[in-house]
Amino acid sequence: LFYATATSGVLQTEGFGENEDEDDTGASSGKGGSKASKSLLRKINSPHSDWLVFSLVSEQLDLTELGLSYATRLRVFLHKKTLAIRVSQAETGVEPNSLAQGEEQDEEQREGDGEKSQADLEMATITDVIRQLFCYYREHHQARDISALLKQLVSTLDSFSLRRLGGVYFVPQQHRTALDSLRRLVADLPATPGQVSDTFMLQLPILDGLSAKKQLAQAAYHDFLQDLAAMQADLDHLTGESSQRQLRPDTVARRLTTYRELKAKAEVYADLLDMQQEKILAAVDNLSGQATQLLENLTDLALQNSDRQQTFDWDSVDSEADGAQSSHQSEVTQISA
Repeated sequence: LFYATATSGVLQTEGFGENEDEDDTGASSGKGGSKASKSLLRKINSPHSDWLVFSLVSEQLDLTELGLSYATRLRVFLHKKTLAIRVSQAETGVEPNSLAQGEEQDEEQREGDGEKSQADLEMATITDVIRQLFCYYREHHQARDISALLKQLVSTLDSFSLRRLGGVYFVPQQHRTALDSLRRLVADLPATPGQVSDTFMLQLPILDGLSAKKQLAQAAYHDFLQDLAAMQADLDHLTGESSQRQLRPDTVARRLTTYRELKAKAEVYADLLDMQQEKILAAVDNLSGQATQLLENLTDLALQNSDRQQTFDWDSVDSEADGAQSSHQSEVTQISA
């Protein structure tokens, strides 16, 4: 006996766009219809920065000249650890470190500046509104947030999707307890005030028959092949990036962990559904070999850079010491003379 889950209501993932970093907030035409503009929301996330930046960009379309121009109207800095928020109208040049003052210090500085300019008042109002919205949406989640979370939770149960767009998943019986807990979680989700909740989650048993097992094995095999294709494309992209910029070894190490998990999952379905696993295991081993080689190359490169840095530092110290000694001997010679 096996179990599958079906979700509906807020748990559905259909209809949501893939590109959430772009937000077309509107468009307007100029006189004569020769120009139009719209606002775009862009996200800047550097792994080397403590700040996550959201930029409001104005895009100007010149329909006569068939050209585009862009201007940054507003940048919102969100500190990844403290969740402090800073807002700037400067297009570039504001260092995140200069924004790392506490809220109390900011308020004291504002009070000490005396009368505020109109621009300062506008920025203070904008910052206030953004902070209120941020605090509100930290506690209130949209349907797609819940859907994405539930999809992640189901994926940890050795499941695979029975529909291309998700919503229906096959889950082995050994995870029935966790699946029951997840169903209770969905049942307890609050509804929008004044409305009746339409969320639900079904657990439908699947008979352990030859025909059912064969169809599920085919579906599982197809799902594995899709995962492998995506992982191969991701690893090829990482390999290409390694020749252009330095990758962190833990970035590749996380891929190796994912490959091991996929291999263990394939072995589970080989036992449950008699799924053919030879091609899948060979592909996983190939991915692991490529990732291991890339990791070794990154480690060797990091060691070489470290050795060069240490050699350079010691040479600099020796050079400075020799220079200081020569200067001292010269002074002694002059004094003796």
